[in-house]
Amino acid sequence: MRIGAGLARGGTRRKAARHKQAVGILDGSRRGRMAGMLRRARRILLDAATVLSLVLCVATAALWVRSHQQGDRWARLQYVPRVGNYWQQVISHWGVVVWAAEEPQRRIYEEGGPGLGWHHLAWEAAPGNPVIPKLLWRPTRLEQWGFAYHRERQIELEALGDWPIVPHDVFAAPYWFIVTLFAVAPALAATRWSRGCKSRKRSRQGRCLACGYDLRGTPERCPECGATAPAAKFREPR
Repeated sequence: MRIGAGLARGGTRRKAARHKQAVGILDGSRRGRMAGMLRRARRILLDAATVLSLVLCVATAALWVRSHQQGDRWARLQYVPRVGNYWQQVISHWGVVVWAAEEPQRRIYEEGGPGLGWHHLAWEAAPGNPVIPKLLWRPTRLEQWGFAYHRERQIELEALGDWPIVPHDVFAAPYWFIVTLFAVAPALAATRWSRGCKSRKRSRQGRCLACGYDLRGTPERCPECGATAPAAKFREPR
């Protein structure tokens, strides 16, 4: 009886061990699948962001070229309840794009003036007609180059009375700077793609992935740079 009970307990332990091993294999398989799905999702998101960055880069470059031919001003007059009217405008001229907005205020416009909504104004671009000096009081050298971040009331510019709308918030950047930012992700993607093509070509030819040395005589380690070479699949030349 004791021998039978011992055999039964031993069989139960072996079954439990096999079950635990099977569960572990399944858990590992699930974790592997989840890790693979996360890698694929991350790759898809990265590719989508790269494509979007490339589209924005091309569009910004087109606006940059247009700004040297024609100046554009897109303005929106909006009514803010219990506050008054509020102007927002985007100006593109001679390699600089500016977003400017005035502080909401109560104001009575003359009859026949601009109504609520969007308004567009275009003019011939000229290097001697900069935008920043007309929007900021005594701009610094950096602001004259096109970099501006201003968030306060400009009492001095209002006192001149040259402009009916004096902006309260001014944000500006040169087009070349924006194009450079949008071009970073596509440039990195192109570099990775070029390196991948080079590595695959070297692997097919039986060459070192690091330096390109011929490894058909020494496939384990590169005698040129010392890098450990994976098993390369290549075809012998006929």
